[in-house]
Amino acid sequence: MKKFLPFVSLGLAFSLTGFPVANSADGEEDNAYIEEVIVTAEKRSENLLDVPVTMTAFSSQMIEELGMTNQDDLEQMVPGLQFQDEGEQSGQGTSIRGIGTRLHGETHPDLAVATYIDGIYSLGIYGVAPNMFDLERVEVARGPQGTLNGRNSIAGSISYYSTKPTDEWDLLVHTEFTNQFTQRYGVAFGGPITENISFRINGSYYEGDGAQKNIGFGEDFDAPDQKFFAPQLRFKTDRMDLNLRYTKLNDDGIPRTQVHLTNFDITSATDFLGNPNAHYLWEGPVPSVPAGCPPRTPGWQCGDIKNELNVNRSAVGGSTAERASIAFSFDINDSFTLRYNYGDTDNFSQVTRDRDLTNRVASADDPLLASDAPVPLRDEMYQTDYAYTESSHELQLVSNLDGNFNFIVGAFTYENTSEWIVPSFVFTNSWSNSFAEDVAATTSFGTCANALAFLTMIFGAASSAAEAEEMGVPGNYWYCPEGNDHNQWLSFESKGASDTDAYFINGDYQVNDQWLVSGGLRYTEDNKVQTFNGGFAKFGFGFIGGIPMGIMFDDSDPNPRAWDKTIGHISAEYSPNQDQLIYGRLSTGYRAGSFNPKSDAVPTLVKEETLVNYELGWKGMFMDGRLRLTSGVFYNDFEDYQITGSIEPQGGGDSGVDGLFSQFTATPILEFTDNIKGTKIWGAEVDFIYQVDEHWRLSGFYAYLDSEIGPHKAVVQGEVNPQIGLWNHIDFNTGQPTTSEYVLPTDMTGNQLPMQPNHKFALTATYETPFTGAIGGNLQLLGTYSWIDDRASDLSNFDISTLPSYGRLDLRGTWTSPEETITATLFVQNAFDEIGVIEFLHQSTNAGNPASGTLTDGRSFGLEIRWRPNL
Repeated sequence: MKKFLPFVSLGLAFSLTGFPVANSADGEEDNAYIEEVIVTAEKRSENLLDVPVTMTAFSSQMIEELGMTNQDDLEQMVPGLQFQDEGEQSGQGTSIRGIGTRLHGETHPDLAVATYIDGIYSLGIYGVAPNMFDLERVEVARGPQGTLNGRNSIAGSISYYSTKPTDEWDLLVHTEFTNQFTQRYGVAFGGPITENISFRINGSYYEGDGAQKNIGFGEDFDAPDQKFFAPQLRFKTDRMDLNLRYTKLNDDGIPRTQVHLTNFDITSATDFLGNPNAHYLWEGPVPSVPAGCPPRTPGWQCGDIKNELNVNRSAVGGSTAERASIAFSFDINDSFTLRYNYGDTDNFSQVTRDRDLTNRVASADDPLLASDAPVPLRDEMYQTDYAYTESSHELQLVSNLDGNFNFIVGAFTYENTSEWIVPSFVFTNSWSNSFAEDVAATTSFGTCANALAFLTMIFGAASSAAEAEEMGVPGNYWYCPEGNDHNQWLSFESKGASDTDAYFINGDYQVNDQWLVSGGLRYTEDNKVQTFNGGFAKFGFGFIGGIPMGIMFDDSDPNPRAWDKTIGHISAEYSPNQDQLIYGRLSTGYRAGSFNPKSDAVPTLVKEETLVNYELGWKGMFMDGRLRLTSGVFYNDFEDYQITGSIEPQGGGDSGVDGLFSQFTATPILEFTDNIKGTKIWGAEVDFIYQVDEHWRLSGFYAYLDSEIGPHKAVVQGEVNPQIGLWNHIDFNTGQPTTSEYVLPTDMTGNQLPMQPNHKFALTATYETPFTGAIGGNLQLLGTYSWIDDRASDLSNFDISTLPSYGRLDLRGTWTSPEETITATLFVQNAFDEIGVIEFLHQSTNAGNPASGTLTDGRSFGLEIRWRPNL
C-alpha cells in the first residue's frame, strides 16, 4: 500500500491558470488587477472562483499571451492533463489524472475525457479548435462530469468556446513564421448585418516543410497542410439568442510519426524467441537513439534522444472534419430560460506510415534481399483510418428565481457511428505479386480450388460464406484471392454504432449569505452495436507450395448491448467573505462498457466502470486582490475499473484457446478488456496568480498525483527478463504439431496507473513596461517553465518502461502599438531543446521490433504578428 503522507501534507491545492493584468495609462499601482475569468462549467456564467470544482480556464488574452496553438501547449499549463498520439489511436489518448482511453484495437469504448466545442460533445479532438485561433476561452474541468454536461465523462472534460458574432465590427489578422519553416495565417472578421443579425467568418491556414527530420529516402514528417473555414450567423434580441456555426477542416499534410526509442539488434539472426530478425546486419543508424546504446535499452538511458527518423517510405495524411451546430437560448420570462444545443459531425482521419521504420531497400539483383547485406528484406507499411459521424440534441430549462432555490433540468440524446480500419502491407513476401492459379499450376494441387480444399480439411475450416454459416462461424472462411497484388496482406476493421439517452437535474439552495448547498442526479442509458469486427488476411503456406490464400474473419457480437446508470453529486459551499470560497464535493462517475473478443476464456462484455470522487477545495482573492489562489484535494475510489490486459486460460500451457485460429496460435495469452476492483487515485493541485507590482506578475501551478491498481495480471511487452511458458499447437505455416515459448503474465497489483506524473508544475513570470520615445506602446516579456515528472508508460512500472521527466522553457517578447491595434511577438519555444517522451509503446514482444514512441518538438523560434484595426 502506498503512503498517503504526500497527499495529506500538501494540504489544499489549486486549479486555475489565468493571469492577464491591466494597468492604467500612467502606470499607477493601485489600478492593477487580476482579470476575472467567466466560465460555464455549471451551465451558468460564473466567476471561476465561485465554481465548486477543480478546473483551469484560459481567456482569449491568456491564450495569446502564452502563445498557445495546440494541445501540447495546453498540456503544459494544466494540472493532471496528458495527451498522447491521436493519429493511430494508440496509447491512452487524452488523460486527466491518469484516466484515459486506449482506442487502438478496442471495440468502441467510451472516452474517459469528454471534449466539447461551443457546448457540443465531440467524439474526437481532431479539428475541434485548429491552431487555437479566435477562441473566447478554454475550460478544463477535472473529476467526473455529467449532472450538468451533455455527455457524462468519468475523468473530466475539455471545452473550447469560439468567439461569437457581435453587433460591433471587428477584424483580427494573425500570422506566424518559425525557423522550422512553418507558417500560420488566420483571419477573423465580423459585425452587424441588421439590428438583430450579425455574422463572423474565421479562416486559417497552417503549413510547414517538416519539423520531424527524416535522414532516409522518405520525406520529412510533421509537415502540416491544413485549411480551416468557419462561418457563423447570429440572431439576437432582448429575449432570444440563436447562433448557427459551420466548420470545415482539410489537412493533406504529412503527420508526425512515432520514432524508435531502442536500437535494433543487428548481430543476431533470430530474436530471443527464435523468430527471424529482420534487422540482422543492418548498418543504418537509428538517429533518435544514441549510437552504441544496447538493443532493448531505452535511448534516454544512454544519452539524449532526438525526434528524427531514418525510413525509406514517406507518410501520407488525408484528414477532414466537418461540423455544424445550433445554439439557441430563449428567456420565457424573468424566471426561466430555455436552451437548446444541436451538433452534427462527420470526421475522417487517415495516416499511412512506414511500418518497419528502417531505410532498408531491395538489392539490385533480388527484390527479396536487402541491398546492404545478404539477408531477407523486410519492407512494410501500414495505415490507420479512423472515421466517425455523430449528432446530439440537448434541451435545458434554467431557472433564475428570486428565492433561495434555483435549478437546471435537461435531457440529452446522442448517437454515433465509428470505424477503425488498419490495412497492413508487406512488399517482400515471395507470393505477394503472384496469381494464385499460376502458383497452383506449378504444384501437385494443379488448381487453387484443390489447394483450398486441402487447406480447409487440415484446418477444419469453411471455404465459403455459406459453409461458414452452416458450421456456425458466420463470416469466417478461406478463399482463393483474385489478382496478383497481395501486398496488402491484412486489413482489420472494427465498426460499430452507439446511442445515448440521458436526463439530468441539478439544484442549489442558498441557506444564508455564507452557505450554499447543491446537488444533482443524472440517469444515462447507453446502447451499442458492433456491426463488424474482423477483416481479411492473406498467407502463402509452404505446405501447399506457397499458393496465396485468403481468409475472411469476423469476431463481432451481433447482439445490441445496453448499459445504464444513475450518477450524481452533492456539494456544500461556505463563503467566509465575498472573496473566498471553501467547498466540499462528493460526486460519482460512470463509463459504459464495451465489447470483448469472442472467447469462452474472457467475459463477453466489458462491464460499466464507476467511481466515487471526494473533493475539498478553497478558492479566493488575497492581499487586497493581488493574489489569487484556487485549491483542491481529491480521492477517487473505482469500482470495476476498465483496463486492457491479458489472460492465460485455466489449465495452463496445454489448454485449448477457442477462436478462429485456436489450434494454430503460438500463445494461449488473449488480450481483452477486464474490470478490476480496488483501484484508487488521489492527489492535490495548487495554482496561484500574484501581481507583484505594476510591472511584475508571477503565476503557476503545482500538482501531485498518485494511484494504485487493484488485483491484475498482464503480459509486459518488451520485458527484459520475462518468465517463459511452453505451449503446444499446430504450426501455422507447416501444419505440423510444434511447441512454442510464450511470455507469462506479470502481477501488477498495487502498481501506479500509466501517464500519471507524481509531480507536475509550471511557473510563468511576466514583466510589462511602457515603451518610451518615438515608438511608444507597451513591452511585455514573458517566460514559462513547465516540468513533468517521471511517468509509467504501462502498468508494469518497470524502470525500462518509465518515461523520464522533462522540462520546457518558453520565452516571449511582445510589443503592443500605442493604439493597441498591432502586436508583434518574438518567441523561443523549448529554449533548452529538451526532448520529452509523450508515449512509449512496445510494438512487439516476439518479432524483434524495437520499442517506439512519440516525442515532443525540439527548439523553435519565430515571429508572430496580430493586427486588430479600430473599425
